[in-house]
Amino acid sequence: MLDYITDFFFPKICLISDYKIPANNSNPFVLDNVIQELDRPIRQDIYLLENKLDSNHSFVQYVTKGKNNVNQILHYLKYKGFSKLGLFFGEYISTELIKAYPDIKEKYDFICPVPLHKNKVRERGYNQSEFIAKGLNKNIRIKYLNDLVIRTRYTKSQTTLPVNERVTNVKDAFSFNDVYKNVVKRKRVILVDDVVTTGSTLNEVMKVLKGAGVSNIFAVTLAMAKGE
Repeated sequence: MLDYITDFFFPKICLISDYKIPANNSNPFVLDNVIQELDRPIRQDIYLLENKLDSNHSFVQYVTKGKNNVNQILHYLKYKGFSKLGLFFGEYISTELIKAYPDIKEKYDFICPVPLHKNKVRERGYNQSEFIAKGLNKNIRIKYLNDLVIRTRYTKSQTTLPVNERVTNVKDAFSFNDVYKNVVKRKRVILVDDVVTTGSTLNEVMKVLKGAGVSNIFAVTLAMAKGE
């Protein structure tokens, strides 16, 4: 009865379509039919991603361009306080990731998010990539380390910079957490981020992981910028 009353006075509304979300929807944020229509990568996008990243493997669920619905979801996730969107989409894409790589649970040892600087976490209240990684790991179920890599330098938002300045912006902005120096050597890591554009941030984090002795990195992102 309480749920009924709450739903009557405060109905859950889809962040994208503004329609009311029914009780049988998979999540309280976005209508299932809207999710089914989100822009997915084509073969050319996958090829572009593989050439951007210095990872052994890569996976992306959606593509974002301009003000499409994927971009709107990312905006709510990163800037509007909807951290649990990351949990939902992390778990949602994990099913497709496991279909594509059935042995991923056995092949990888750790999962970690791309870190934010502590000042940015303070500003935003959370690291959106942590929530995606935690959601992803609900089905993969391997060791989760949110502090494997530390962001040591506060940087400008990559979204505000031209492509040619993004590599410089994040150069040497990360360091390995020496607590794990004897843990990750010759291990395999799933590295999770929300969105990849040029790949500069992910590549810088992967450079740190490889320098610590990580032997194999699987880069997983919720979205990638199309055509950049």
